[in-house]
Amino acid sequence: MDESEYREIYHSVNNLRCCFEKAILTHRFSCKNLVKIMIADREGVGCSDQPAQEACHHLLDLIRKNATFVLKTSPSGGQLPHAKEIRVQCGGMIGIYHALKPDMEIPAGVEDIFGLIQEAGASYNGVDNLPYNDIIKTLSQFEGRKKRRRK
Repeated sequence: MDESEYREIYHSVNNLRCCFEKAILTHRFSCKNLVKIMIADREGVGCSDQPAQEACHHLLDLIRKNATFVLKTSPSGGQLPHAKEIRVQCGGMIGIYHALKPDMEIPAGVEDIFGLIQEAGASYNGVDNLPYNDIIKTLSQFEGRKKRRRK
């Protein structure tokens, strides 16, 4: 199966794509609305709840917008390179966790992404009011997987 054929099949089976797919595929993050999709030997992630998917998408856009300086990107809203998107998704969720629970140790991942988003929205009277300066500080310290050296 070539890449274009894979993408065509993927989009036909994954009606509600999870916007935190890259984070979830690191296997350090999960969500109660997670729908796993297997095509050939590849794994994809969807969402079982459209309002939840829209809320996650809105939050992810806010994190990207607030992280433009740290990521050295423009606020144009274009697609980020893979490593920067991983940093936004993983570092952003860890930053939200840390903002909600500053006395707890910073985790390597989050068990329920949407649950954390709901908790954050309730605590700060909506995700638009989250302490993005603090979240972006944690995001800036996030390091993804180290590059593998070729032999």
